[in-house]
Amino acid sequence: MPDSLTTQTLARLHATRLSGLDGLDDDAIFPAYDGLSIANVAPTLAALLGIDLGAGPSLWSPFWEAWRGRVDRIVFVILDALGYLALQEALALQPDLAFSRVARAGVLAPLTSVFPSTTTAATTTFATGQPPAAHGMLGYELFLREFSRTANMILLSARGAQRSGELLPLGLKHESFIPVPSVAQALAAQGIPTFALLPASILDSGLSRLQYRGAHMLPYVNVADMWVGVRHLLTARAGQPALVTVYWPGVDSVAHHYGPDTEMAAAEIRNIAFSLGRELLDGLAPGARRRTLLVLCADHGQVRSRPQDIVDVAHHPGISQRLLFGPTGEARAAYLYARQGEKVALLDHLHSHLARQFAAWDSQVAVSAGLFGAPVYEETLARVGDVVLVGRGTVSLHAEGIHAPADKLPGRHGALSPAEMLVPWLAAHLEDIV
Repeated sequence: MPDSLTTQTLARLHATRLSGLDGLDDDAIFPAYDGLSIANVAPTLAALLGIDLGAGPSLWSPFWEAWRGRVDRIVFVILDALGYLALQEALALQPDLAFSRVARAGVLAPLTSVFPSTTTAATTTFATGQPPAAHGMLGYELFLREFSRTANMILLSARGAQRSGELLPLGLKHESFIPVPSVAQALAAQGIPTFALLPASILDSGLSRLQYRGAHMLPYVNVADMWVGVRHLLTARAGQPALVTVYWPGVDSVAHHYGPDTEMAAAEIRNIAFSLGRELLDGLAPGARRRTLLVLCADHGQVRSRPQDIVDVAHHPGISQRLLFGPTGEARAAYLYARQGEKVALLDHLHSHLARQFAAWDSQVAVSAGLFGAPVYEETLARVGDVVLVGRGTVSLHAEGIHAPADKLPGRHGALSPAEMLVPWLAAHLEDIV
């Protein structure tokens, strides 16, 4: 059944296309918001806990129906940048990783990320159960018209800032900036607490405070004590309902620094698996496993970024001279703001001169086609500019002072390649894992 499920899922994902969004590579993966994307994960977890989030649809039923009625607690782990293809490669090289123990007891199959396939957009989707169009967190850097500046959405400060929280004195409120409630808030209203285990270094970051409204936030230091912390929490709260959300950034950090196709990235994946097996699966008493589901997922994957695949805005006056200000979003999923009356000419230039490097779409067309999901928050259109630019192959945009050069950031994400868009749904009941 698992192999059949994977085959059926991949066939559905490769067949998913959005009208009017042409110019991509043949293997491009669009978000499958109708039941095979990470936007469907939170509604599924809530449904297993007996709660209707009132958000989008749950995942396709073969991914989770077997556990209906068996679950009071869920441990939901986000392994940043552990794409489905990278996990499959790791398992092929070392089949005895602890991930295999989970897969044998449950389900391992691919889902899609959201667009853009980046942490700010994807983890906010996990935290709210809503796609990017609805929650408005549409990339690493966004132009926020309400504050008249381009902002770093992790620091909640102006682009280029060295400290966090600069937007707070201007009126940004953690409680209301994201226009939809968090999953933790919805569960708390039904008497189910959420515990969020986060690296101590980001526990109080602007992004964490936006996403984990209503949750009990707990710090950890490294991947080993992260799994120990999960074990202690499950043991201390044995028999009590809860959602335990865990975020580990290690794969993303290593892949950005060295590249996703390196020995260092592979070692990090093995390290996570070893600690999962040793500190959680082997150490958890039977009573702490009861009626508890373990789910491991990811926000996106990564691709190798090479210097020869960088398109520098400065070398293309047909772009630079038509921009109102520098690109926002991501290097592989950029939002361009055209000068008054220049949008059509900008799109024509991109289609005529850079069609092999990028797919370029009118932003309103991309939103209407459902690239960012639905419903559409009123600020979404303002935050995606006039043109959505998506890198083909491993191509990235570069603007001086905005994007890191390829030799400084050899791993990237944000676009629609399979390596970036396919993420694992790896889930099993803890009572079934041996």
